[in-house]
Amino acid sequence: MKKERKYYVDFLKTIGLLLIILAHVEPPWLLKFIRCFDVPFMVILSGILAGHSQTEINQFFSYFLKRFKRLVLPTWIWLILYFLIFAYKKMVYSLEYYINSFLLTRYGVGCVWVILIYLYCACMVPFLKELYKKNVKTAWIIVLLIYVLFEFAYHFKIGTKIRFIDTTFYYIVPYGLMTVLGLRYEYMNRKQKRLVIFLSTSVFIGAAVYYCLQTGSIQLPTIDKYPARLYFLSYSVMMSYLLLMICENRNWSIYKNRLVLFISEHSLWIYLWHMLYLWFYDYKALPQIFYLKWFTVAVVSTLTVFIQEKVLLFIQDKTGIRIPDFLMK
Repeated sequence: MKKERKYYVDFLKTIGLLLIILAHVEPPWLLKFIRCFDVPFMVILSGILAGHSQTEINQFFSYFLKRFKRLVLPTWIWLILYFLIFAYKKMVYSLEYYINSFLLTRYGVGCVWVILIYLYCACMVPFLKELYKKNVKTAWIIVLLIYVLFEFAYHFKIGTKIRFIDTTFYYIVPYGLMTVLGLRYEYMNRKQKRLVIFLSTSVFIGAAVYYCLQTGSIQLPTIDKYPARLYFLSYSVMMSYLLLMICENRNWSIYKNRLVLFISEHSLWIYLWHMLYLWFYDYKALPQIFYLKWFTVAVVSTLTVFIQEKVLLFIQDKTGIRIPDFLMK
């Protein structure tokens, strides 16, 4: 039976994508602080949507291929176009830079590391679902224990200088926790959701005070972003659950707005194109007014994806050759 579409999630995905673009246009300090929960927020939303899939562990291979096509192939195609444009401008990078870009690590083209996080989290979904089927309390204990071990591992700098560990273990654990919070969101009652907000807020305030005392000033949560740790994650969970609880039981007309639905459905390609337009904006030395840059990059990226889809659909109609969905959405 087909699940009812969660329109509030479409709306929140649009908000999340706009926050990510905002991060890259150098907004004022206060906006930097407010918006810095964007990536964990998108992972939590992905977890909510994944909770409606029928994926089982015995279907993992086909599920992985589906997510690989949906996430990695579009990114690789975009990277090829990106590097061709840079080659035309006679801008050549090291072989290591190209490899790291196609491996989707943060040591290559900026921002493609987010795609690797999405892939990791998607691959964890069948296993996390199975874990929580057996015993919910035990599953939570296991998940939280793994997270505590992650914090200790980072504190003692275990493997932090090894890129393979840095881009696997130190990605998977914190964002795996965000995936769990998404998968379990609709299984929680309002009291439990409020408890998550209370706990995350308490941890966030405690971490903020700690860093303030250590440094003499209020620090952005992004000080704990690479890898994602307690200060950053607690703020992200607090903001994400607050927005979810505000929006989930509303029936605002904007949820079904055509532009909102388009951005939500095409968020991956919009995200990819915005990176190129950020570079182009700076390359042309356009006015560095954050809200103008934000608006311009967001609008042009969305228009590019709209034109991309229309052109590919036109080719499909004229040739009869089926264009894969991942090239458009």
